[in-house]
Amino acid sequence: MARKHEQERNDAIKKMIIDAALQICLEDGYKEVTVRRIGDKIGYSTGVIYYHFKDKQDIMDCLDQRLDEETYSTVTNLITPDMSLKDCLFTLYEYTCDLAYNNTEAYKRIFVSSRIEGNEYTRNMWLRMITESLNNAADRGEISSYDLETKAKCILSYIMGYNLLFFEINRTDKETAMKDRCTAVNVILNGILNV
Repeated sequence: MARKHEQERNDAIKKMIIDAALQICLEDGYKEVTVRRIGDKIGYSTGVIYYHFKDKQDIMDCLDQRLDEETYSTVTNLITPDMSLKDCLFTLYEYTCDLAYNNTEAYKRIFVSSRIEGNEYTRNMWLRMITESLNNAADRGEISSYDLETKAKCILSYIMGYNLLFFEINRTDKETAMKDRCTAVNVILNGILNV
């Protein structure tokens, strides 16, 4: 019983540390997250934090995984198996657009292309969701079932490139980004339907 209580306490402290890191990240940006600031925010010494995490990067990796899982859960709840592929893609673009404008730091932590490219956990999570949508579309006869895995990779690459171009490089306003979303979805669909 004592071990269970100790594990629950350790889990609660780890969650508190990650929550504090996220709050600092959202308020002041990633560069402002330090072990000392986290400790000040939650009222624990840096020694307690280092007991639970080996360094700041370990904390940020746990934060990234949590953001990935929350985002994935949200998106999979928005996309239902009976939705057309076009509606699925619109929903996905709308979600990422809203996140980019309303929660920029979380958006960057999730969708920075180098992070998705270098993080197998994140990449596989998104590929699984997109592939499932493609499988549902193929089952309904919307698209051919030919090489759905490659198609999913192309869609993820397009989403990352679109996000980078419109939200990072051009600093497009939300209304324009949402309007351009229609063109982006049509380009993807035309490519998929012609393969």
